[in-house]
Amino acid sequence: MFKILTLNYIILAQNIQLLWNPELTINSWDKYSKFWEIIRIPSFDAAAAKFNVLPQFFYVLVADLGIILALIISLCILRFIKRKPPVIVLAIARFIWTVTSEIVFIPAIICFMIVFKYSSGNYVYVQEYVGEIIAENMNFGSSGKILSAFLCFLVIVYTFVYESCAFDIKVENEKSLNDSRLHGKVNISIRIISMLNCILYVFFQKTNYEVYLILFIVLHGLLSFGMVYYIPYYSIFVNFMQFFVQFNCSCTAIFFLIGDFLNTAQIPFITTIIFQPILLILSYETVLYRFSHIPEPCESFGKPFEIYALSIRKYLGNGELKEGLIKSMNNNYKAYPNKLNRLLQTYYCIDELKNPILGLNKIITTSHGGLDIFSNFQVYKCKSALKTYCSENCEGFKLYKYFVDFALTKEKDHFFCNLYSNFLSKMLEKSPELKKLKFFVKELAQNMKKLKTNYEELITSFPSAFETKEMYGSLLIHIFCEVEIGHKYMSKMPGSDNLHMKIMLKNNFNFTSDRCFFVVSGKELTLGKIIYYNKNFINLIGISDETIHGFYLDEIIPPLFRDGHNKHLKNFLENHTNNIIFHTYSLCILDASGYLVECIISSETIGYKSSVDFICTIDPVKSKDKEMAIITPNGYIWSHTKGFPLMLGFEVDFVEHKFLNSLIPDIDIENLKPNQLVKVLIRDIEKKKFKKCLNFLLKIEKVGKVSIYFLYVSADEAEMRRFMTDRNEDLNIDPNKSKIFASYMQSNFEEFKTNVVKKVAIFDERGSRADIDKDNEMNEKSKISSHSSSVTFLTFRESLSLNKAIRVLNITKLVLLISTIVIIASNIAILSYISKEVNHSNSLQAFNHLSSLAYAVSQMALYMRMVDLGYQNSLDYQSDLNRTLNNLELLKTYQNLLFSDYDSWSYCKSSKIIKKSVIPYWVLENKPTLKTGTLHEIIGLLIQNAYEIIAKIEKNDNSYDDNLFFIIFNSLGSSFQQTNLALKNLVTCELNRVDKLSTIKNYLLIIAIVILAASALFMVFYLLSIDKFLNILWEYVRKRVHSGYFEVKHLVLERLTQYHNEIENTENESEHVDYKSKKELKFWHSFMYISRFSLLFFFGGLFFGVSILVFYENIHGYLIYRPTLVYTLMRRRIEMTEICIYTLEYELGNSTLSIKSRFPMFNDLKEPKQAAENALDSIVTTRKVLREKGIIKLMSPELFTKIYERISGVSTFISLGTFRGLAFLVQEARYIVFNNMSDSLETLKIFFSHVLEYNSLSVTVSLSANSDSKEIIEKQLSKLIYFNGFCCFFLCMIYLLYFYPFLCGEIDLVHKITKILMIIPQTIEVKPMKSRNESTKANKI
Repeated sequence: MFKILTLNYIILAQNIQLLWNPELTINSWDKYSKFWEIIRIPSFDAAAAKFNVLPQFFYVLVADLGIILALIISLCILRFIKRKPPVIVLAIARFIWTVTSEIVFIPAIICFMIVFKYSSGNYVYVQEYVGEIIAENMNFGSSGKILSAFLCFLVIVYTFVYESCAFDIKVENEKSLNDSRLHGKVNISIRIISMLNCILYVFFQKTNYEVYLILFIVLHGLLSFGMVYYIPYYSIFVNFMQFFVQFNCSCTAIFFLIGDFLNTAQIPFITTIIFQPILLILSYETVLYRFSHIPEPCESFGKPFEIYALSIRKYLGNGELKEGLIKSMNNNYKAYPNKLNRLLQTYYCIDELKNPILGLNKIITTSHGGLDIFSNFQVYKCKSALKTYCSENCEGFKLYKYFVDFALTKEKDHFFCNLYSNFLSKMLEKSPELKKLKFFVKELAQNMKKLKTNYEELITSFPSAFETKEMYGSLLIHIFCEVEIGHKYMSKMPGSDNLHMKIMLKNNFNFTSDRCFFVVSGKELTLGKIIYYNKNFINLIGISDETIHGFYLDEIIPPLFRDGHNKHLKNFLENHTNNIIFHTYSLCILDASGYLVECIISSETIGYKSSVDFICTIDPVKSKDKEMAIITPNGYIWSHTKGFPLMLGFEVDFVEHKFLNSLIPDIDIENLKPNQLVKVLIRDIEKKKFKKCLNFLLKIEKVGKVSIYFLYVSADEAEMRRFMTDRNEDLNIDPNKSKIFASYMQSNFEEFKTNVVKKVAIFDERGSRADIDKDNEMNEKSKISSHSSSVTFLTFRESLSLNKAIRVLNITKLVLLISTIVIIASNIAILSYISKEVNHSNSLQAFNHLSSLAYAVSQMALYMRMVDLGYQNSLDYQSDLNRTLNNLELLKTYQNLLFSDYDSWSYCKSSKIIKKSVIPYWVLENKPTLKTGTLHEIIGLLIQNAYEIIAKIEKNDNSYDDNLFFIIFNSLGSSFQQTNLALKNLVTCELNRVDKLSTIKNYLLIIAIVILAASALFMVFYLLSIDKFLNILWEYVRKRVHSGYFEVKHLVLERLTQYHNEIENTENESEHVDYKSKKELKFWHSFMYISRFSLLFFFGGLFFGVSILVFYENIHGYLIYRPTLVYTLMRRRIEMTEICIYTLEYELGNSTLSIKSRFPMFNDLKEPKQAAENALDSIVTTRKVLREKGIIKLMSPELFTKIYERISGVSTFISLGTFRGLAFLVQEARYIVFNNMSDSLETLKIFFSHVLEYNSLSVTVSLSANSDSKEIIEKQLSKLIYFNGFCCFFLCMIYLLYFYPFLCGEIDLVHKITKILMIIPQTIEVKPMKSRNESTKANKI
C-alpha cells in the first residue's frame, strides 16, 4: 500500500505543478507561491532547478536513457546468441525502466522541452522555475534541439512499451492491493495526456493561461471518466487511487481557473486544501458504486470484450461457473474476437480448472505478431511460460513433442545415410576433389554427433520408446560399429506380469509393445490428416509407410460415422472446454482391408507451435474367441471384424449391409438388451441339427450425442462373461493404482538414466524364458547382419599418420604465430624509432629559445638607444624604460634556458657557443678591447650593463658611455652575428637530421622487407613439406573405404529401405574395382595453405609500404619546412629591429647624439645607410620563402589569415596581415633613409611605434606558426601511430579470427577423419596396434 500511495502522490504533485508558473499575475500570488513550490518538489526537474543543477539533471536523464538502450541491446544480443542473461542485469534493467516510466516521465518531458525551447531564441532566465536560472546553461544550440526531440521521443517509446507490457493480466481479488489489470490502454492515455500537458506547459501556458486550464480540466476529466467506466485494475483500492489522482487534477485546475477569474490566489490555495478529504471520499464512493453496478455475464454477452470482461471478473477469480464460463467466453470471442479473451481463458484454465494443457490449446493459436503490443506481449509471455511448464509436467505434451523430435531425428538419420553413401562413392572416384571430401568428412562427423545426441535425448525422455531404441540400436550396430552398445539398446521393455500393472500401462501415455500412437492435424488446411504415427499403428491398420503419407482419419473411421466428422473436429477445436476427448474408450477402427479392429482408444488435444492437434493412443483388444460388429438398433450390420462371418458359420469375407436376422433367423433382435448375454442355437439347415451355440452381447457406447451399437459374439460363454467383467475393471481404474504405476515408471526411468550414463544395459530384463530366448535369437541375427567380418580399430600406421598430421598442423599454427609476431614487432620497432626522431625534430625547443634570445638581444639595443636619446634630450623615456625592463626579464629567462636546452642540440657544431668561449665581444676600458666568452656569459654582461645604465639614469648620472658601448656594439656587432650564425647552422643541422632520418627510414624499410620475405620463404618451404603427411592420411581413408565399400554400402542401403522407405538405387559400382592400379592420392595441401597464409605477408608488406611511403613522406615534407618557417619569421622581426636602429643612426648623422660621434675612436658597425639597405633587401628575399607551398601547408587557416589576409583591432597599415604590414614598413624605411632629407622626430616616433606594433604582432604570429606547424606534424605522426596500431590489431585479428580458426578446423578435420575411420570396417589383413599406449593415443585423437 505504501508503494501505491507514494507513487500516486508523486504523480499528483507532478501534474499539479503544471497548473501555475512563477510569473502568475493574480493578487497575493507571492504570498502563497511557497506552498505550491513545496508541492512541486516531488517533480525532480523542479528540485534540480531549486538547487541550480538543472543542466546536470539533463545529463543524468541522457545517461539514464542511454543505459536503458544499452541494456536492451545487451539483452537482445544475449537472446540472439541463446544465452541466459544474468539476474542482476535483468533486475537493474527492470528497476531503471520502471523508475523512468513511472516516476521520471513528466520531469523528463519538461526538461527536454525546456532544452528544446532555450536552445533557440534570446532568453536570459528560465521562466518555468523560481529563481534566476541562466537560460544560457540550457542552450545547446541547434544540436540541442535535435537531441532533446530525440530523447523526448525515446522516453515516450520506453514509457509506452512499459505501460503496454509491464503488467500482469491474471485476475486478482478485488480487495487485493495488486496492480494487475486487464489492459494498458487507460494508462497509455494518461501518459499521452501528461506528455501534451508538459508540452503546453512549456510553450503555451504563459501566453494562454485560461485556455490552458480549460484544456487541462477537459483532458483530465476524460481520463477520470475512462478510469471509472473501464475500471482497468482488478483491485478496488488501485482503481480508487488512479481515479482520485485524475479527478483531483481536474478539480484543482478548476480552482485555479476560478482564482484567475476572480484575480486572487487565495481561492486555489484554500479550496485545494479543504476539498482533499471531500475528493477522497467522493472518489472512493464513485469507484465502489461502479463496482457494484457491473452487469452479469448474460447481460453483457453481446458487448465488446473490454465491457464483457468486467462482468466475468469475479467468476474468473472464484471458478464458480467451471467449464460453463469457457463456453460463454467462446461465444463472446465469436462475436468480438479479442486476444485478451483467449488470454483470460488460458489463465482461467490454469488457475481455476487446473488444466494447463487446455489453457495451452486456447492460447497457442493466438498470434502474437502485429502492432497490437498491448496484447501481443502478454500472449507471447503466456505462451512461453505455458510451453515450458507443459514440457516439464504434462505427459501428453511430452509425448507430442517426442513425435515431433522423433520425426526430425528420423529426417536427420535419413540425411546421414544418404550423406554417408555419397561419401563412400565420392571417395572412390578417380580424381576426387579435396574440398568435397573435407565437406563430407565434416558433415558426417557433425551429423554423427547430432544423431547420437538426439536419439539419446529421446530415449532418456521415453525409455520405453521401442521404435526409437530399435532405430538407434540398429544405427549403432550396422553403421557406427558400436555393436555391444547397440545390442543393449535393442533390448525390450521389462515384462509386466502383474495384471493391474498391465491395465495401468494401457491407461497412460506410455509405450508398450503393442500400443499404437498417431497424431491428427488440427490445422484448417490439413484437418484430419495423420501427421505423426508409430510403427505399431501402420502395422495395425495394415498399410505401408509410403501409403500413410497423405492418410486421413476418415479412412480408419467406420463409414457410418464419416459424414461430417471434420466438421465435428473443427467445432470441437473452436468450443472445447476440456482437452480430453476419450479416456480408455472401447471403440474400433477400420484396417486397410475394411475390417473392424477392436481397441481401447484414448485421445486428447495438444497445442504446439500454432495449431491444436489430436494425439491418440490405441490399445488393440486381442481375443481369439470373440468377434464384433457395428449394427443399427434394428440389426443392420454396417461393419464387422475379420472373423465375424466365420463365427456365424459363413465362409465369406464380408457380411456387411445385411440384417442380422437374415443371417441368423433364430435370433430375436428385440431380445438383445445392452450388457445382457443372449444365447442362440445355430441350426445346420442341410443336416437339420444344431451346429453350435453362440453367445451374443450388445454394448452401447456414447460418443458425444452419437450412440454406437457394438454386437459381440462368441462360442465361449466363459470368455464372454470374463470380457464383461474385465471391461468394467479396465474402465474404472483405482487412483491408488495409478500412483503405484507412476512410482514404478519413475523408478524404471531413474534406472535407465543411470545405465545410460554408465554405458551398461538399458534394462534388466526379467521376462519369461521364451522372451529371453527370443531376444537372444534377435541379437544373434543382428550380430550376423552387422560388420561380422570387419574390424573397426585403427592400425598402427593409421594411428601414426593421424598423430603426424596433427603434429605438423600444430607446428604450422606455431610458425604462423611466430611470423605474425615478427611482422608486428618489426612494425613496432620501426614506428618507435621514427616517432622518437620525429618528436625530436618537431620539437625545435632549443631553436625557438635561441631565436627568442636573439630577438631579445636586438630589442635590447633598440630600447636602450631610445632610453638614451630620451634622457639626453630631456624627453619622456618612461615607456621605453618599461619596455627595457620587461626585455631584461626575458633575457634572464632565456639565459637560464641555454644550459637546459644544450643536450637537445649538442649534436650540432654551433652548440659550442654555449659552453666554449668562442664568441668575441668588445669592452670599453681605457680603449676598446676585444675579448671572447660564452653566449651565457655575454648575455649576463649585457643584462649587467643595462641595469647599470638604468641605475645611473635614475641618479641623473650620464657617465654610462662604457655601458652603452658594450650594449650597442655587442648587440649589433660580432657577438650578435655569431648568434645569428649559430641559428643558421642549427637550421642546417635540423635539416640534415631530417635527411638522415629519411635515409635510415629507407634502410628500415629494406630490413622489414627482408624479414618479411625470410618469414614468407620459411613458411613456404615448411608448408611444402606437409603434403606427404596429409596425403598419407587421406590414402589410408581411401583404403579403408575401398576395403569395406560393398559391406557398408549394402548396410546403408538396407537401412534406407527398411527405416526410410527409400527404394534402393542401382548404381554402377565397378569404378572402384581397379582402385589398386591407380596412383596414390596427391592433394596439394601446401598450395592451399600458401594461398591463404600469403594474405598475412601481403598485408604486412602493404602496411609497411603505406606507413613509410605515404604517412612518413608527408611528415618528412613538413619536417623540412618547419625550421625554415620559424626561422624566417624570426629573421624578419630581428631585421626589422636592425632597420630601426640603422635608420635612427642615419637620421642622427653627425650630431653629437649619434653613435659615431659618441664613440669616434671605434666603429665596428657598418655604415648606417648601407646596413639598413642590406637588412631591407634581406627582408624582401624572405617573401619568396613564405610563398612556398610547403610553408603554406604548415599554416593553420587562422595563421594564414593573420599573415596574408586580415587582422582585426589593429592599425590600418597592418590590418591586411603581417605580410603586407611589413612590406609597408619596408617602404617607409626606404623612404626615411633615401629621401635625402632630415626627417622630424615625430616621423621617426610614428615609424618606431609602427615597428613596435608589428614586432608585437609578429611575436604572436611566430608563436602561432610554431605551435600550428608542430600540431600539424604531431597529427600526422598520430595518424601514422593509429595506422600502425590498426595494422597490428588487424594482423592479430586476421590470425585469431581467420588463420587460427582455419588451422584448428584442419586439426579438427583430422579428429573427424579418425571418427570416420572408426565406423568404416576393415576386411583386409591389417596389423592392429600392438601396445596399449598406441590404442590410448588413437582414442585421444
